[in-house]
Amino acid sequence: MKGKLYGIGVGPGDSELMTVKAARIVGEADIIITPKTEKKDGSVALNIASPYIQEHTEIVPVVFPMVLDDATQAEGWEEAKKILIEDTADLLILDELNIVLATGMLPLEEVIDFLKKYKGKTEIITTGRGAPEELIDIADLVTDMQEIKHYFHKGVSSRDGIDH
Repeated sequence: MKGKLYGIGVGPGDSELMTVKAARIVGEADIIITPKTEKKDGSVALNIASPYIQEHTEIVPVVFPMVLDDATQAEGWEEAKKILIEDTADLLILDELNIVLATGMLPLEEVIDFLKKYKGKTEIITTGRGAPEELIDIADLVTDMQEIKHYFHKGVSSRDGIDH
């Protein structure tokens, strides 16, 4: 299957506050992959986007473990390596890999060596703050998003489905 992949933020928790472009893309999508936790049914992000989703749209919930567990991180890394070795995806997003590497949950040298070996076969995107210099050195494109303003500094705590 070939198509386009869009990563869409659903805003601060209210479907009326999604951008016009995000609402349009959600409304035109044939398939929507939505984050789901292992412990809860449903998805906060899906609920926010639901007014724009067409009846024919296929919804695919995918569990995104939100844990700081070395074994879970290692299991996810092994799954990612399998995808790269078997060349079964055009695009692989290693969400928050930078933080995983910065905190030592995966061995930096092993990850860098592996990514060097398989670079170019699949488009690989890593996310997260604090990308290690070794990763930046082998990347073709690096973007640094910086906080300008955050409600956390006004005492608002993190929110399920928005911040994690």
